[in-house]
Amino acid sequence: MRHLQKITIRVLTMRIELSRDEVEALRTLLEERIVELDREINRTDAFKYKARLQRLERTIERVLGELNGALDHDQVPT
Repeated sequence: MRHLQKITIRVLTMRIELSRDEVEALRTLLEERIVELDREINRTDAFKYKARLQRLERTIERVLGELNGALDHDQVPT
């Protein structure tokens, strides 16, 4: 007999208002961090550490996608 585990997922929704300059600065910072993460991922052989870095990279890429989408659709005040 298998026991089913309950999985609880909490989703945090956050709204942050930034100016266009702030969004562009944040985007630059995150893009630089991805470059650093890529180097670190390629240098490490530790599977768990590499997997954690890859998850962080995917998270940053998702946030970057949201920032780029906001900039592309003029959803950011000037």
